[in-house]
Amino acid sequence: MTGNNRRQYKKLVEANPSGNVRIYGYVDNVDVMMDAADCIITKPGGLTVTEAMCKSLPMILVNPIPGQEERNIEFLLNNGVALHVSKTFKINEALYYLYKCPDRLKAISERLQYISRPDAAERLADFVMGLKK
Repeated sequence: MTGNNRRQYKKLVEANPSGNVRIYGYVDNVDVMMDAADCIITKPGGLTVTEAMCKSLPMILVNPIPGQEERNIEFLLNNGVALHVSKTFKINEALYYLYKCPDRLKAISERLQYISRPDAAERLADFVMGLKK
């Protein structure tokens, strides 16, 4: 899914002449797409990282914006739930690393279940409401 990035969409379509990878532009069912995915290749923005964590979806992270996205990478790498693509560790290597041993994907998903807090907003609201008493 490339969202509204038409240039990236075109680039990916051209790099997929066999059509064996499904490429989408903007979609309004990201949650369904994540449910169907084995991993996600994404920028480490807060919302996408949070959604992937709640779905126990392993992440391959690319092109962080300095600041919060770099901090997100640090947190995810330190917790063993993501890979970070760089000039010396390319996307194809990251995919190979994950898929060469299916136990890696399973271990990352299990680790995500351990560290994610899908109920965090509800717990925070309960905490804040408890302060008023």
